[in-house]
Amino acid sequence: GERSLSALEVFKKQWVDGVIFVPSSRNRAQLDALREMKVPFVLADRQVDGDDYSSVTSDNEQGTYDAVQLLGSCGRRRIGLIGGGVQNSSGYERCRGYTRAIEALGQDTGTDLMVLVSEFSTDRGKSATRTLLERGVDGILVADNALMVGVVEELQHRQVRIPDDVGIVGYDDFDWMKFTSPPLTTVCQQAHRMGYAAAQMMMDQLAGQTENRRVKLETSLILRASHGTPEDFGG
Repeated sequence: GERSLSALEVFKKQWVDGVIFVPSSRNRAQLDALREMKVPFVLADRQVDGDDYSSVTSDNEQGTYDAVQLLGSCGRRRIGLIGGGVQNSSGYERCRGYTRAIEALGQDTGTDLMVLVSEFSTDRGKSATRTLLERGVDGILVADNALMVGVVEELQHRQVRIPDDVGIVGYDDFDWMKFTSPPLTTVCQQAHRMGYAAAQMMMDQLAGQTENRRVKLETSLILRASHGTPEDFGG
């Protein structure tokens, strides 16, 4: 939003040759500001509404769908989502993937098991976990690593066993996720490839390429132990 537009004002004054930009929301005002700079630009990680620009993103909808399906295959029947709102494209796509997966599993598609936050912090992860536990979840997809720290701490504080009582899956693969007890299953994005592809698009534009291109990178599930198995859950 406002912060992103302020950053673009700084770029204007520094005579940059091109911009690789991560939009903070789906608002097209950011796109208009980029065009005013009259330099090539590529959107990375997130998109804005419309399709008249080049971008490199992850397939957030499918990644979330796969994670929820994994929890469902392990016998989870009330699967919650803790994530950001739908103001940015990644949050919007993850909510859409979650809803699609819940429908495919034949589970309740109401919004009472979706806790969407505007602040990505440990404390917010803890409070979101408390909310979902009160609503009887047996599985949680956590769509942010800072929130995941709070989720794990709150479950351990309440002596809720992972994955026996509640299976959890995270988003993005950080080294620390290997060393929790149990190690965390997570959705992995191709961050390095995304950066490389965005830089290559920028170089092509600087060389005269004018066609808008959209690249969507596949995600993958890193299977560890926190999602559990049907046997863990008594299935």
